Amino acid sequence: MKQSRKKSIFKNIMRALAFLSLAAAYVIGYINTDHKTLRILEEKISAGRELIKIGDNPLIYETQALGKDSFSGYYVITGTQGWGGPLQIATAINRQGAVYEVLVLSHKETPSFFNKLQRKEFFEQFKEKNIASPFLPEENIDTITQATISSEAFIKAIRMGSHSTAKKIFNLNVLEKKPEWKFGLNEILLLGLFLVLLTGLILKNKLLRYFAMAASFFFLGFYLNSSLSIAHFGSLLLGYFPPVRIHTFWWILVIGTLMTAFLLKRNLYCYGLCPFGNLQELNSRISGINVRLNSRILKITKYMSRFLTWLALILIFLTTKPVLGAYEPFPVLFGLEGIEIQWFILPVVILGSFVFTRFFCRFFCPVGVVLNLTIKGRRKLDKFVGKIVNLDYS
Repeated sequence: MKQSRKKSIFKNIMRALAFLSLAAAYVIGYINTDHKTLRILEEKISAGRELIKIGDNPLIYETQALGKDSFSGYYVITGTQGWGGPLQIATAINRQGAVYEVLVLSHKETPSFFNKLQRKEFFEQFKEKNIASPFLPEENIDTITQATISSEAFIKAIRMGSHSTAKKIFNLNVLEKKPEWKFGLNEILLLGLFLVLLTGLILKNKLLRYFAMAASFFFLGFYLNSSLSIAHFGSLLLGYFPPVRIHTFWWILVIGTLMTAFLLKRNLYCYGLCPFGNLQELNSRISGINVRLNSRILKITKYMSRFLTWLALILIFLTTKPVLGAYEPFPVLFGLEGIEIQWFILPVVILGSFVFTRFFCRFFCPVGVVLNLTIKGRRKLDKFVGKIVNLDYS
């Protein structure tokens, strides 16, 4: 009895320390965020030239040419929310009212997504465009497949800066055309996958689950490379909410997954929506091997996945960059791009999935930890409400 009580006290102390350390990291990250943005931006775009501030909201600087072929015109600084968090750019506009270049000052996008934008020369298409241009995705600006949300965020920032400069400096009448709600085939397919999985879960129909798993593997995996990551939850906790009008898919995937977990007390994402988890389950079925671990080792692995989730959140909070905490290897598999640790983890996970069912999901995945804790929190809330109701009737 005493030993059980000591274990309970130890667990409570560890939980308290974990939450306190997360709170401390959050505060430290907020304090260390550089609030002297203007000075930093001036240093980045000046390159030895004089910048004269001529406008606020957004910031507009005028600069003169340093030589014969040097740039002369304006820098307008704007920002918006991307897939991973806030981003800031400086749009250089010449004296003829055309975009000269786009400088990315800061961003929190997934490296593989941003690298894809650079490799596809996404920012080059803005050069020489008239600043009164509508700058609308897929109308006169091309987005990049598998980096659509990042593309649209940069487009929005460039549009904001160009149109503001057109009105304030060039006195042009700009016809503002708001982007339409981004609700198309991708969003419909994602909602359909949620519905198929939920129906399969309620009816206990394995065929519906297998259909959703196969569709998700190709749709969310190879086609969009948009699997859920700890970076998404880190973005939410840091208050990075992309505009719902143009990032509807993000809201359905991230908020929809959390809401179904909380309201239905079901982890639909891990059940069959995660393309990486689906691949691991397929590997296990192909090999026919499923090594079973004893209860003590399983308990250790449960705490290991929670520790890794805690560590990822600590890094996210300290740096205020959600992508730095994302160690999941699926970007490497589905997009062939990722950071060093993801390249190292991927072959280990693939080989491990032939021996252990859903190897990464069971032992390392932070997304599963967050969703299962959400469900656990809902159940505790139900018990708490139940006790209050019973007290009222007693």
